[in-house]
This record gives sequence, structure tokens and C-alpha cells, in this order.
Amino acid sequence: MQRMLHPVAVVCLLAAVLLGACDASGPEKQPLRFGLSDWPGHAPFYAAAKLGFYAPTAVEIKGFSSNFDRNRAFAQGRLDVLATPLFDALRIADEGVPLKVVLLFDYSSGGDGIVARQEIAGMGDLKGKKVAAELGAITHFVLLSALTRAGLTESDVAIVNLSVPEAAAAFEQGKLDAATLWDPHLSRLAGAQGAHKVFTSKEIPGQVIDVLIVHKDVAEKRPDAVKSVIQGWERALAAWRARPGELEATMAREMNRTPGSLQADFTGMELLDVAKNKQLFDRAHEQSVWKSYAATTDFMSRHNLLKRAPVDGADILDPRFLEQAGEK
Repeated sequence: MQRMLHPVAVVCLLAAVLLGACDASGPEKQPLRFGLSDWPGHAPFYAAAKLGFYAPTAVEIKGFSSNFDRNRAFAQGRLDVLATPLFDALRIADEGVPLKVVLLFDYSSGGDGIVARQEIAGMGDLKGKKVAAELGAITHFVLLSALTRAGLTESDVAIVNLSVPEAAAAFEQGKLDAATLWDPHLSRLAGAQGAHKVFTSKEIPGQVIDVLIVHKDVAEKRPDAVKSVIQGWERALAAWRARPGELEATMAREMNRTPGSLQADFTGMELLDVAKNKQLFDRAHEQSVWKSYAATTDFMSRHNLLKRAPVDGADILDPRFLEQAGEK
């Protein structure tokens, strides 16, 4: 005898199916939208996407040439995850965007800096000159740091507000006396005839740190997805150590670079794995991120780069995902 479902049961079954279909396309099932740039420190993130290291989380990489555009996309909710300097993260938080720093992925140690005409011997000679920097972004921070160390102020130079690619092009065209850049643009232009570096992030160790940020609600609602992104970074670094040639070729292809040029740029930074992150999140560590956070917020406040009092570090720095990130 054929069994017939009661009409109420049919309705319940249909509702369950529909709810399941809605759940499958809900926010927790959507790819994480991940903002990156051509900064060489982002290369392992690109490789992780190419090699499927973020699985089981789906990740959609979105590339940007301007820090301002990346930061705005994150602030407007068009990105879930962003790789960005700590300086930029603080600017975004200052705009009232709730966020969490979940990973420190590199320190710049020469990869950011200022290139100038050969006749400009040092930072002191930039007084009254035209210097490019992207206002409110990390190049602005680097320029202000360099000026301060040279005994100059922001008003001593004519700042031209340009993104890094725009600044590089303008410098090549002879429209600027100097430009604040990051690699690969910095090293490429400094190696050209008639130009040289007058300042690099080596002179401000630990102050240019790059971090991975996520929206606070993403950290709360999709913790496994956030963990997967950190694991993807860790897996990429591990694979790089095990198979350097293969991973360097993959990273170079994904960033439209040559392996040789990418290798050269890596000399200007220190990439940070999960083990190093755990050390740096220790408040007692000599290079603790808490100290970097305090130094950065102090600098930004003194230079009127924040609209309000800095957000407490405990509300932003969030190491809770690191414990599980190294799992196989």
C-alpha cells in the first residue's frame, strides 16, 4: 500500500527544503571577498588562493592599485578581509568601522621608502620640493616619519597626493622631485639613472607592519572562515619553505612578476608565520605588536591623522584565531 504524506507534513517538508536552499546561499556560504595589492608581501596570499590552501572556505581575491580604494571598499562593506598596513587599519577604525586585526603578516624593512632625484642628497634637501604620497595612507606615514627624522615638517614640502602607481609614473615623467613608494616601484625607480633612495623603512624598524583585518561581524559570525584564511597563509609559507622554486614561480605568475624580481623585493621585508605571530602578540615581547600599536597611534595623534581618540588596542588586536591556524 502506498504511503501518503499528510498535507501539513508536505507543507513542512517544502518549508524545510526552501529554508535549506536559502541557507546554502546565505552569507556564511558566500566566498570571503579579500582585498590585496601588488605589495610583494601579499604574494603568499595570492599563491594560497591559486593552490586551494584556503579550503574549505571559498575566497574571492580582489586586486587594487590604490590603498585609498582598498580601504574604502573595506569600509563600505564591499570586502570582508583586507591585507593592509596597521596605519591604514587604524584610519579605517577611526572612521567608525568595527574591525579586528587577526594576523600580522610582514614587517617592512626597506620595502617602503622615498626615491629622489640624484641631486637631492638627503631628506634635508627636500625642503620646498614636490614630493608624492597618498594622503591618509601608509606612504603618508612613511613620508611624515622621514621628515620628522630630518627635522622637517609637512609644511616644508609640497605634498602631491598620488597613489603609488601614479606617483611612480609622475616621477618617471619628471613631474616630481621625490616620491614615496613601496616595492616593486621603489627599487625599480631607485635603480634608474639619475635617481636614488633617500629614506627607507629600515630606518624606522617595526613601525611599518602589515596586518590582516576582518570586519568584526565576520570574525563573530564566520570564525571558521577567518581561521581558514590564516591557515592558507601558513600553508603557503610552509610550502614555500619545502618547495621554494615552485612556490616562487606560482607567486610571480599570480602577481605578473618574474621570480627574480619578486625574490629581490622579499629582501625588504620579514614575512611572519603563525609562530612568530604568537611571539609578537605576547605583551612582554621586545617587538610586541602592542608596542607597535601604541607607537603608531601616538604618531598619528601627534600629526592630527585621527579624528578622535585612538581605539584601544584590546578592541582591535585579536589573536584568538592563531591557536588553531597551524593545524594540519
